[in-house]
Amino acid sequence: MPASPLPTDTSTAFGPDSAAPWRRCFLALAPDTATRDALAAAPLPASVQAAAPDDLHLTLAFLGAVTPAQGQSLIQALPHLARKLPPLPFQHNATWPNTDAPRVEVACYAFAPELQALLSDTHAVLRQLGLPIEARPFRPHVTLGRYPRHATPVAGQQPAILMPPTARFTAIGLYTSLRHTASQPESLPPDTDQTHARPHYFLMAHHEL
Repeated sequence: MPASPLPTDTSTAFGPDSAAPWRRCFLALAPDTATRDALAAAPLPASVQAAAPDDLHLTLAFLGAVTPAQGQSLIQALPHLARKLPPLPFQHNATWPNTDAPRVEVACYAFAPELQALLSDTHAVLRQLGLPIEARPFRPHVTLGRYPRHATPVAGQQPAILMPPTARFTAIGLYTSLRHTASQPESLPPDTDQTHARPHYFLMAHHEL
């Protein structure tokens, strides 16, 4: 079964002549509905802007800018990468990069053997397309929310966020950032209701696992 294709009309997100779809791309796993709802409902520190529910994902590979040809090749590779994954055990929540310079709150998951195999196959596709592979160690996680720029240090160890014991992921997709468009500002006003956060990412194509 082919991957769900790149929409023929992306003008609502990028403008009819925009090159933005290929500027800031990444491959990621999408959670099922129950996992997405649980992640979206996680209580976060008051200063954290919760991620929009549609933005919740587990990144496999950040790509940055790709050519249209590379993007289409990635879309064609999605069915070959897709495979069933077991529920991933939740390990803990964390403040990254650290509590002295907080940027994001994340939910961390176990690096299951099946996920390791998927990551290895993903890297093989990237090498074939001449795309970069991040040097830093892969840490399976979902970003729950972001701290404001220049956030002050958070005091001590952050309290544990109660989460379901496992998370299920049911699709692999090629995403791109909406932050380069006029309709999606880089950051939301500080008084924006967290439950109505606007998506920062656009799903270019996906394939069910």
